[in-house]
Amino acid sequence: MTQAGHYISISEKNKRLILAIFASFLLVGTIIAIVAGVNSHKNSTKNAAAHALLMASCSSTRYPDLCYSTLASVPGVADNLAVPKDVILLSINSTRDAIKRNIFLADKCQATSKRLTEQQKTALADCMTNYNSGLADLDKVSEALAKNDRELLHQQQYADDLKTQPCRVMDS
Repeated sequence: MTQAGHYISISEKNKRLILAIFASFLLVGTIIAIVAGVNSHKNSTKNAAAHALLMASCSSTRYPDLCYSTLASVPGVADNLAVPKDVILLSINSTRDAIKRNIFLADKCQATSKRLTEQQKTALADCMTNYNSGLADLDKVSEALAKNDRELLHQQQYADDLKTQPCRVMDS
C-alpha cells in the first residue's frame, strides 16, 4: 500500500469514527428530548388541572383575582391540589402564614421601638390579640376539615359556623 493509500484509509476510518460519534450524540440527544417532552407534558397537564381547580374555587370568593394570585404563587401548588378541600386548606395555611408574619412584625415593632406611646402600645397589644384569635379560629377550621366528618360538614349550621370563622379572621 502506498503512503497516499494509507492516509486515505486512515482518513476514511476517521470519517467513520466521527460519523459514528456524531450519530451517537444525535441518538442520545433525541432520547433526552423525548423524555423531557413527555415529562413536561405530564407536568403541564397536572398544572393545568390544578390551576383550573384553583380558578373554579376562587371564582366563588369575594375577590377572585386576589384569591387566585395569592394561592397560585404558593410554591408547589400544582402538586398539592386535587379536590376543592385542598384549595380550602391551602387558603387557610396561606392565611395562617400571613398572620404569623404579622405577629413577627408586631413583636419586632414592640421590641425595637422604645418610644411608643401608650396608645400605640395598646394598639399593638390589640393587634396581637386579634392575630392570636385568628390563628385559633383557623386551627379550628383546619381540625374540622381534617376530621372529614361528612355528616357534620353537610349540616348547614355547622358549615355556616366553619365559614364564619375565616370571615371573622379576615374582618379582624
